[in-house]
Amino acid sequence: MQLAAARIVAAVLMGGVFASVAEAAIIRGSGTFAVHLHGEVHEFDPPLVGSGSFEIRSPPYEPRSVDEVTGFDVLDFSYSIHGFTWDESDITNIEDGCCHFTPDGQVLSIDFFFDNGDARGSLIFDFQEGFFMSLFAPNLEGRGSSGDFTAGAEPFDFNSVVLPEPGSLALLGLGLLGLGLTRRSL
Repeated sequence: MQLAAARIVAAVLMGGVFASVAEAAIIRGSGTFAVHLHGEVHEFDPPLVGSGSFEIRSPPYEPRSVDEVTGFDVLDFSYSIHGFTWDESDITNIEDGCCHFTPDGQVLSIDFFFDNGDARGSLIFDFQEGFFMSLFAPNLEGRGSSGDFTAGAEPFDFNSVVLPEPGSLALLGLGLLGLGLTRRSL
């Protein structure tokens, strides 16, 4: 009787897992970048150049039931320019959604707005429109890549992957463990 019950439990876990693995997913991504801001009329001395990196993760979502994936967690963020440095605790647009992806994992935009109390700015990597950057810091009077200033983000290296939601993988492991134990009992 115990063997039959164990097989039933394993089959239920496996069946539920295969249904949820097909539906629940998360997106993980990471990137590195170097940026520069320069003027049409004059250059900055010293030049406004910086670099950074980030790692992001989406909440679990069902690809067939959403048009766009937002609400990402910023797991890591590091950016330095003009003597100022920011990290993930300085990100100010988490609630508004800093990242926008299609359900199949194609990136639409990654937007970071940050403020460390001394200086603030934004980095917007829009994969349809291009790159935008702003910086509001002492002795800069607010500079952005519109008007008389342009910005570039080269090199920009970004990788992302769509993964099964971790809870589904745990259920799959439990189901496989249950099947293994029932075979051992025979």
